[in-house]
Amino acid sequence: MLLFMSFALMLAIPAVALASSVDTAAVDVNVPATSVTLASGGSENININMRVTGAQDGNASFKVYRDWTLSGGTFEGSNPQTFSVPGPRNGQTPAATFSTTGTVTVANGQADGTFNLKVAAFDITNSNTTGAKLSAGTFDNYTVTVETPQQNTDSTDPTITLNTPADNAAYTKNQAVNADYSCDDEAGGSGLASCVGDVPSGAPINTSTVGQHSFTVDAADNAGNTAQAVHNYFVHYEWTGFFRPVDNLPTLNTVKAGSAIPVKFSLSGNQGLGIMASGYPASTKVACDAAPTDAIEQTVTAGGSSLSYDSSIDQYNYVWKTDKAWASTCRQFVLKLDDGTFHQANFKLTK
Repeated sequence: MLLFMSFALMLAIPAVALASSVDTAAVDVNVPATSVTLASGGSENININMRVTGAQDGNASFKVYRDWTLSGGTFEGSNPQTFSVPGPRNGQTPAATFSTTGTVTVANGQADGTFNLKVAAFDITNSNTTGAKLSAGTFDNYTVTVETPQQNTDSTDPTITLNTPADNAAYTKNQAVNADYSCDDEAGGSGLASCVGDVPSGAPINTSTVGQHSFTVDAADNAGNTAQAVHNYFVHYEWTGFFRPVDNLPTLNTVKAGSAIPVKFSLSGNQGLGIMASGYPASTKVACDAAPTDAIEQTVTAGGSSLSYDSSIDQYNYVWKTDKAWASTCRQFVLKLDDGTFHQANFKLTK
């Protein structure tokens, strides 16, 4: 009996070793992104990772499809790629890893629904005829949901609220004015896609130059409907009136006809000498009404009219040469600046 048991034990030892030597390697397939939603005719890239572990005698190879087309509810693979797994390997050999990319395409006319794509290794070959071989391991499922986009029936333009600049608003040069506007799409619409002004809402608008300016806001919704709002605004010099010796309206400034009168004013800084609009200053005859009068205390000697600027007192001085022929009449002096504004003073000319 003891002899028989010893003999049986000796037979069992090679059997264990033999079983270990034929443990097979396996190729496991993994798709990191597990699902995608596509419309009929759409496509999406797919990443595929592969991992080989276990024992393998000799070299091996396997294939995976890189591209699939879903048509009639069935996936058809194409563009296979071959991967080689060099051997020999044993159970402790580090895993061999591979990766590739491809595409999943939904054919035109494919009905909506959810479809599972099985991604696995196939056409596995081994150079050895005996011993441990490479075989298929796990596969991965990639879920493709086909969904036809809803038809967008939004035909209403978005709305724009442009508070600042207000239409035809007037500002002084370099005044700090921040844009204020917003856009909206109608309730239940496709949603607002964009709302863009000349500057972002809350940012300063341009007041650095005088004259007429425009500010535009454009809006669009996700259905392609658009709207535009345009406001004009005006930038003027800071005007505080004429300085003495000239009195402002309604006073009639009395002066001898033919005198040269210094017309003084400020525009809050040196704006250059090209501040007058073409054809100005000018004068026109007006009625001598019952307005209060005040004599011009200062006249100058001048051969003609001229404009100058005194930076020490921030003051412009225009020498207005009156005509002796205006005696016994009243005239209005009209100063139009290049910012589009008019400024007047009335004069009573004496002999």
